[in-house]
Amino acid sequence: MPEPPPGRPGRPSILRLRAGILLLLALIMFCISAGRFVAVQFELGWIWATVVALIVAGLIAFGITRLTRKTYFLLATGITLITTYLVFDFLRGALDWSPATALVFALVPCLILAAAFWDFRKLKLEFGGWLNSP
Repeated sequence: MPEPPPGRPGRPSILRLRAGILLLLALIMFCISAGRFVAVQFELGWIWATVVALIVAGLIAFGITRLTRKTYFLLATGITLITTYLVFDFLRGALDWSPATALVFALVPCLILAAAFWDFRKLKLEFGGWLNSP
């Protein structure tokens, strides 16, 4: 078991600014939206929306913990490429930008999303190690 760095006694803190936290916040927003959507469709109240959101969050957490490294990176690559294409298509179609300008600006969310997926994977592994530390 590696020793904590000097000057940081005790358990290492997992609370620091990370790009993966953006992805975690997006997943939380997705769960809340899914819960509210189901509750509205079946004319249920906020308590049921919360229950459905928690169930969706549990299913997503279960799915993420079961993904292999290869599957995770394939899924992350697919989502990143689809998002990049949608941004490019929006800039070309709706805003009528030139192809070169649209491509340059579409690379910005591509890089941010790729960094978020990369860091989320590291964050997931660090969180598991942090939970299992003595």
